[in-house]
Amino acid sequence: MTQRSNITYLGPEGCTFSAIAYDRLAKMYGAPDSASAGVSLHLAESNEEILPLLLEHGGFGSIAVETHAQGRVDTPINSFIELLRSCDQSCPIQVIGGVEMGISFVLMAHSNASNIRTVVAHPKAFGACAKNLKKMGVNLMESPSNGKAAETVSQAGPDSGLAALGPVQAAEKFGLKILARGFEDLPARTTFFLMGPRSFKIPARPSMSCMTVFRTKDQPGALVKVLLPYSEEGVNLRYIHSLHYSDGVYDFAIITEDAGSEAHVKATARASEHMNRWIRFGPFPIEAV
Repeated sequence: MTQRSNITYLGPEGCTFSAIAYDRLAKMYGAPDSASAGVSLHLAESNEEILPLLLEHGGFGSIAVETHAQGRVDTPINSFIELLRSCDQSCPIQVIGGVEMGISFVLMAHSNASNIRTVVAHPKAFGACAKNLKKMGVNLMESPSNGKAAETVSQAGPDSGLAALGPVQAAEKFGLKILARGFEDLPARTTFFLMGPRSFKIPARPSMSCMTVFRTKDQPGALVKVLLPYSEEGVNLRYIHSLHYSDGVYDFAIITEDAGSEAHVKATARASEHMNRWIRFGPFPIEAV
């Protein structure tokens, strides 16, 4: 009997960078492929829905966390932090591994570029393609995903004056004409995380990272007291993100390097003394492709 696997990523099916990243991550780290027999897909309509769907259905999924075009992707990072409201250190999902992946945008539409008045895409796509969009002199319409943008253009018809940005798979899925390939201004790269159950064994790599989401104690210099041990132990902080909780209280997410090392273990133990609540994801590897 084939075991059923639940897989979650940003929809529509098979035509978003999140979908493409999932299959690459699955191959890298040994998770079920989205085309495998017995797979049930759970398609998120926005990045912030991915982690709640994973908690609901279990299984595996992919989520974008950082782009080189415009930095971190705030909504999914916020959704990691918001896990503090419903989960504790026994959170049932984990980060299995990450991939920093090159992505390339195509400009797609029903008709020729001369008829285009508005380009539809995820906001991060606009940042990656800003100069070329400015040359076109078009209006911009935000979409929750680049795959959804292609679907919107497809449904609008050939006289709508709409075009979309996204992966070539989206143009193929929705029968749109590719007007331009490699539409990004500079090489575009996005970091995606593969999420999965805590029972899944994370593969060891020479370089490992750790994400910690936490709430600081209500005391002066609380955040400094959390971060100082990492500095003193020589552990690099990759980035930090904050989210307002209530009445001047902030929750945070940090990603640190050298996870699993003696220095990281010491720094983490010291930092935890100044946290009220926390969830740790890691150690896990992040690889570039």
